Amino acid sequence: MLRLLPLWLVSLALLLGSCKKDSPDPEPTLEGDWNDARVTWSVYNPARVLTKQNTQDYQHDPYVYYTRFTSTSSQRFLGNGTVYDVPQAFTRRGDTLALASGVTYYITQLTAEEVTLEYRAVGYLSPATQDSLVTTFHYLRR
Repeated sequence: MLRLLPLWLVSLALLLGSCKKDSPDPEPTLEGDWNDARVTWSVYNPARVLTKQNTQDYQHDPYVYYTRFTSTSSQRFLGNGTVYDVPQAFTRRGDTLALASGVTYYITQLTAEEVTLEYRAVGYLSPATQDSLVTTFHYLRR
């Protein structure tokens, strides 16, 4: 029995050495062209109760606009490729996009095919009211 012990140890070492951990899936990239699919505007009172909401759905339009994200900027285009506005420089830190203009967007969803960004503005109607506007931008990979 003791003569079989080295054989068992070698077999165990080979078995464990041949197993390797699966590498995690890479994080989807924000870079690329994204069709504007939907924008939702939500107004909350100071108690954070939703008081008003409006959604503009672009999915049934022939993608009137699309946004091109690079690692340092975003720019909107008409569906035919015509430039709609100037590039907006930003710095990305995790799920935050801080624009050079001082505006901050939050990435709330990022998959290979979809991205959702949120913009939050407190004191939307009046700084004294502390109400807030949350604008949610939903995009589909072009």
